[in-house]
Amino acid sequence: MKTKIIGILVCVMLMTAFLTTAQDVENTPVKHESDKNVPISFNQVEAPVWEEGYSWTYKIYSFNIDFGEPDLGLYMDLKMDNLYLEVIKVTEDSYELAFEGGNTGSFWIALDLGDGLINISFEFKSTTIEGTMLLNKTDLRIKQIHPKIYGTIDVKIEEQPYINFPFKLHKEIIGTIDLDIVMGNPYPPIIKFPFEIGEYWGLPATNFTLDGTIESPLLDKIDGFNRAINPILRWINDTFNGPKISMLLELSNKLLDILPIINISYILKEYLGMDNVFEIPATPPLICCLGKDMVTVPAGTFECYNISFLGTNLTNIYYNDTEVKNIVKVIGNFQDILPSVSNILVELISYNT
Repeated sequence: MKTKIIGILVCVMLMTAFLTTAQDVENTPVKHESDKNVPISFNQVEAPVWEEGYSWTYKIYSFNIDFGEPDLGLYMDLKMDNLYLEVIKVTEDSYELAFEGGNTGSFWIALDLGDGLINISFEFKSTTIEGTMLLNKTDLRIKQIHPKIYGTIDVKIEEQPYINFPFKLHKEIIGTIDLDIVMGNPYPPIIKFPFEIGEYWGLPATNFTLDGTIESPLLDKIDGFNRAINPILRWINDTFNGPKISMLLELSNKLLDILPIINISYILKEYLGMDNVFEIPATPPLICCLGKDMVTVPAGTFECYNISFLGTNLTNIYYNDTEVKNIVKVIGNFQDILPSVSNILVELISYNT
């Protein structure tokens, strides 16, 4: 179950590294573009050649996850504004891309780690995501992602089994989450270069290592207070040895261990009993290039390769190899088979190539 939680969060984070800006649009139609077919060629499509200064801006329309199981409830509503992708460095074998943008949204999770129900909600009021990605130059496979999220988060702890407070904990927290994701082997972002029209392919097995830190002025204050009261709790526990004092001392000792800067890999290993290396299994050849479509987005109208799962309208990725040299549009009609995941629509807003 713990792996399930981490997997969901990391996959969403990986996706937002590519699928950029978001805003709610009511009743936005999500439909296939194949009614605008153009003649196809059977030449092999190589990875695009990028130069420093190339940039792209996308927009995601209304994406959310509403997931529930007996031991885990999760709701996430993602909105991001003006996430900007730019090639900042070109080497002999790699491209380095920078990304940056403001985001808002909400996140709620309820789970039981064995001690009782934990029910926490988060609202991202004014947060920013920025960072870098390192890609293979020959095939655009992902080597590393380094996202940093900072700003103000409104946190409400509705339920928790550890301390019996007479009130619900509600606090606006200013902080920074600095992550580092390193792929065991470079991993293709769905499109496998080179490819041909009519070709099917799968995705290889690999793993990724998750590391990083969480910092906040609030954590600094909690750490300072805890260091002041820890000797007092030790004395009371040695003198009276009651179960409640023992529990408070145990909590205080744990806070001494993890604060003021939270090390994510240490928490995973020491407190959740998990490694910080996560496996990504191989997928069979379910992805194919159906042909070419004419696709219109806010950035213009482009002739695009239509990359599809199972040759259906479940997911369509429209890629332009001439002017944009990147993805133009993404459609994910997921609700029919995954009711907990909303449909996804991503469109190119502007580009500079």
